[in-house]
Amino acid sequence: MDVEECLSVISQLLVAGNETTTSTFAEGMHLLATNPDQVKRVQDDPSLIPNMVEEMLRLSTPTAQMWRICKEETAVHGVKIPAGAAMMIKFASANRDATQFPDPDRFDVTRDNLKTQIAFGQGVHHCLGAPLARQELIIGFQVILKRLTHFRLPEGEGELEFLPSLLLHPPKDLNLLFEPRV
Repeated sequence: MDVEECLSVISQLLVAGNETTTSTFAEGMHLLATNPDQVKRVQDDPSLIPNMVEEMLRLSTPTAQMWRICKEETAVHGVKIPAGAAMMIKFASANRDATQFPDPDRFDVTRDNLKTQIAFGQGVHHCLGAPLARQELIIGFQVILKRLTHFRLPEGEGELEFLPSLLLHPPKDLNLLFEPRV
């Protein structure tokens, strides 16, 4: 590899291996702060943490869209798309499909079909770092939920704001209140 290729690979590793996981962690903490009933369930039964992480990934989908090239001419809802056209596919919307995930906007740590969520893509486009990201999130939330409780947002704060980004989904900031677990 030449220097330019090395820098490109390093840049991709930093973004794909760091920004996506930290964004998912922040959005996950927001979900915990706004769903105290789910925090109680997971703190009462920590074996739910891996499922909780899958549900967080489903709802936050850190890389919500990807570029794809249309291989052959096709039409979507009557709009012709020529072969070779570059398209931005918003695959994260599949994780909110009510036919696959009943009540799709609800955070449910016991949801039973989370293996069908596609936060990390699918097939040949499946994220190579998915196992590492899952483990980072599981371990991080195990530690947080063991040590802290009563997550809440400061008064006057509600929905997350996101930084502008074409591919990623990074929260602008996250302010939380919490208490040590005794």
